Amino acid sequence: MKKAISIVVSLVMLCAAFALFAGAYNEISVEHIAVIAAIEDYNHGGLGRLYATFDEDTMTVRVTGEVVSATRGLVIPNDEITVLWQARLKGSTENGEALVYSMGGFEMNDGEIITNDLAVQSDSVWMNGGFISATQAIYARELLSIFDGVISGDVTLTNGSELQIAGGNLQGVITLNNPQAYLVITGGVIDAPAIHAHRHVEISNAQVALACTLGLENTIVALSQSAEVNFEEYLNNNILWIDDVLMVLGDVMLTHDVLSVELGQLLYISADVEFVGLAGRCNAD
Repeated sequence: MKKAISIVVSLVMLCAAFALFAGAYNEISVEHIAVIAAIEDYNHGGLGRLYATFDEDTMTVRVTGEVVSATRGLVIPNDEITVLWQARLKGSTENGEALVYSMGGFEMNDGEIITNDLAVQSDSVWMNGGFISATQAIYARELLSIFDGVISGDVTLTNGSELQIAGGNLQGVITLNNPQAYLVITGGVIDAPAIHAHRHVEISNAQVALACTLGLENTIVALSQSAEVNFEEYLNNNILWIDDVLMVLGDVMLTHDVLSVELGQLLYISADVEFVGLAGRCNAD
């Protein structure tokens, strides 16, 4: 009898130890549980369902599933948790608010978000894949990094110090509201009707088409390595910095490796930088 009791006690202690170990390994917090509940209980007003699971390797919440014809946005309620988006979501909110609003971080590497208004609003956004289509595709407060995927719509960084584009395909206006923020483009294909920046824009190893860069007054633009930039129309009195050569652009046209400005200045362009379709001044009207 005593032996049986001893065995039972040992098994109980072993189970308790295993549970403690498992709990330490699969450390899912109350906050994670709340985020999962908010996603799975999403009252979208459309068809379909989203699913959320805890990823113990990255300590993120993975979002999958599909919802179409949504009329209400998804609110992810914790500012310390990052969601990993792999779902498909289509719809339009009745009040024009974000279709996905994350108080914390938002990372997308698959899936899609399609809406007429604002697609994603978050403190920090990492785009590693997937597809976003909206009038305002991304509205990020502190951090916006684009490495892959396709974005059709405008992107905005409000408070952060750097907006990074290292890959992917972006078609839309790029806006940095912080006067001290840097825009660094090191890859990808960008078709931007305008870039609104206040301080510094650096472009390298990317294909960039700027239809009308009205927001670049007195902004320094640094081009290096194998950047291919298409200035269809370019506002004069901007500052363009190529391989440590400072240049002021008025009405411009390309002649081999020399850029001629209406003021008669001739400025050297690095052979690694190719300008395509320079077509003069952008009309502010």
